[in-house]
Amino acid sequence: MAPVNLRLLGPFVDAANKQPKMEDQKAHITLNKGFLGIGLDEAAAAFYRMRQNKLQGGFQIRPRPFTEAETAEGKKAMAVLRLSAEEQRAIAGSQLALMSYFHLVQETPGLDDLFYKW
Repeated sequence: MAPVNLRLLGPFVDAANKQPKMEDQKAHITLNKGFLGIGLDEAAAAFYRMRQNKLQGGFQIRPRPFTEAETAEGKKAMAVLRLSAEEQRAIAGSQLALMSYFHLVQETPGLDDLFYKW
Protein backbone atom coordinates (compact mmCIF):
# COMPACT_ATOMS: atom_id res chain seq x y z
CA MET A 1 0.00 0.00 0.00
CA ALA A 2 1.14 3.56 -0.75
CA PRO A 3 0.16 6.54 1.43
CA VAL A 4 -1.51 9.40 -0.43
CA ASN A 5 -2.67 12.85 0.61
CA LEU A 6 -5.88 13.55 -1.28
CA ARG A 7 -7.40 16.99 -1.73
CA LEU A 8 -10.66 17.68 -3.56
CA LEU A 9 -11.72 21.22 -4.38
CA GLY A 10 -15.11 22.15 -5.71
CA PRO A 11 -17.72 22.34 -6.95
CA PHE A 12 -16.96 25.44 -8.96
CA VAL A 13 -20.40 25.81 -10.59
CA ASP A 14 -23.64 24.41 -9.25
CA ALA A 15 -26.64 23.22 -11.25
CA ALA A 16 -28.78 26.31 -10.49
CA ASN A 17 -26.06 28.76 -11.65
CA LYS A 18 -25.99 30.27 -8.20
CA GLN A 19 -22.85 31.49 -6.56
CA PRO A 20 -20.94 28.24 -5.98
CA LYS A 21 -20.00 27.21 -2.50
CA MET A 22 -16.33 26.34 -2.43
CA GLU A 23 -15.49 23.18 -0.53
CA ASP A 24 -11.99 22.00 0.32
CA GLN A 25 -11.79 18.44 1.64
CA LYS A 26 -8.58 16.65 2.60
CA ALA A 27 -7.87 13.07 3.60
CA HIS A 28 -4.95 10.75 4.06
CA ILE A 29 -5.61 7.43 2.29
CA THR A 30 -3.67 4.44 1.01
CA LEU A 31 -3.76 3.08 -2.52
CA ASN A 32 -2.48 -0.14 -4.00
CA LYS A 33 1.15 0.56 -4.88
CA GLY A 34 1.16 -2.14 -7.56
CA PHE A 35 -1.74 -0.53 -9.41
CA LEU A 36 -0.13 2.90 -9.16
CA GLY A 37 3.18 1.53 -10.43
CA ILE A 38 1.59 0.55 -13.73
CA GLY A 39 1.11 4.21 -14.58
CA LEU A 40 -1.98 5.86 -16.00
CA ASP A 41 0.12 7.63 -18.62
CA GLU A 42 0.82 4.38 -20.47
CA ALA A 43 -2.88 3.54 -20.59
CA ALA A 44 -3.69 7.06 -21.82
CA ALA A 45 -1.09 6.68 -24.58
CA ALA A 46 -2.64 3.35 -25.64
CA PHE A 47 -6.15 4.86 -25.71
CA TYR A 48 -4.83 7.81 -27.72
CA ARG A 49 -3.17 5.51 -30.26
CA MET A 50 -6.40 3.51 -30.58
CA ARG A 51 -8.36 6.69 -31.14
CA GLN A 52 -5.91 8.06 -33.72
CA ASN A 53 -6.10 4.76 -35.63
CA LYS A 54 -9.90 4.62 -35.26
CA LEU A 55 -9.72 1.25 -33.50
CA GLN A 56 -12.95 0.29 -31.72
CA GLY A 57 -13.43 -2.29 -29.01
CA GLY A 58 -12.48 -3.23 -25.51
CA PHE A 59 -11.86 -6.09 -23.18
CA GLN A 60 -13.19 -7.27 -19.85
CA ILE A 61 -11.43 -7.26 -16.53
CA ARG A 62 -12.78 -9.35 -13.67
CA PRO A 63 -11.54 -11.27 -10.64
CA ARG A 64 -12.57 -14.77 -11.79
CA PRO A 65 -11.14 -16.78 -14.72
CA PHE A 66 -12.69 -16.59 -18.17
CA THR A 67 -14.16 -19.60 -19.94
CA GLU A 68 -12.46 -20.97 -23.05
CA ALA A 69 -15.15 -19.39 -25.24
CA GLU A 70 -14.69 -15.99 -23.54
CA THR A 71 -10.93 -16.29 -23.96
CA ALA A 72 -11.34 -16.99 -27.69
CA GLU A 73 -13.59 -13.92 -28.05
CA GLY A 74 -11.07 -11.84 -26.12
CA LYS A 75 -8.27 -12.90 -28.46
CA LYS A 76 -10.37 -11.77 -31.45
CA ALA A 77 -10.93 -8.39 -29.81
CA MET A 78 -7.20 -8.01 -29.11
CA ALA A 79 -6.39 -8.77 -32.76
CA VAL A 80 -8.66 -5.92 -33.87
CA LEU A 81 -7.26 -3.49 -31.29
CA ARG A 82 -3.64 -4.40 -32.04
CA LEU A 83 -2.59 -3.78 -28.43
CA SER A 84 0.82 -4.92 -27.26
CA ALA A 85 1.09 -6.95 -24.06
CA GLU A 86 2.42 -3.81 -22.33
CA GLU A 87 -0.56 -1.75 -23.53
CA GLN A 88 -3.01 -4.43 -22.41
CA ARG A 89 -1.36 -4.50 -18.98
CA ALA A 90 -1.43 -0.70 -18.73
CA ILE A 91 -5.12 -0.47 -19.67
CA ALA A 92 -6.16 -3.28 -17.33
CA GLY A 93 -4.01 -1.84 -14.54
CA SER A 94 -5.40 1.65 -15.02
CA GLN A 95 -8.94 0.35 -14.65
CA LEU A 96 -8.01 -1.47 -11.43
CA ALA A 97 -6.14 1.57 -10.09
CA LEU A 98 -9.09 3.87 -10.78
CA MET A 99 -11.55 1.40 -9.23
CA SER A 100 -9.33 1.25 -6.13
CA TYR A 101 -9.17 5.05 -5.98
CA PHE A 102 -12.94 5.47 -6.39
CA HIS A 103 -13.61 2.85 -3.71
CA LEU A 104 -11.37 4.63 -1.22
CA VAL A 105 -12.93 8.03 -1.96
CA GLN A 106 -16.39 6.53 -1.47
CA GLU A 107 -15.33 5.15 1.90
CA THR A 108 -13.80 8.44 3.15
CA PRO A 109 -16.37 10.58 4.99
CA GLY A 110 -16.69 14.04 3.47
CA LEU A 111 -14.91 13.13 0.25
CA ASP A 112 -17.67 10.87 -1.00
CA ASP A 113 -20.26 13.68 -1.13
CA LEU A 114 -17.84 16.16 -2.68
CA PHE A 115 -16.63 13.66 -5.27
CA TYR A 116 -20.15 12.97 -6.57
CA LYS A 117 -21.00 16.70 -6.89
CA TRP A 118 -18.58 17.00 -9.80
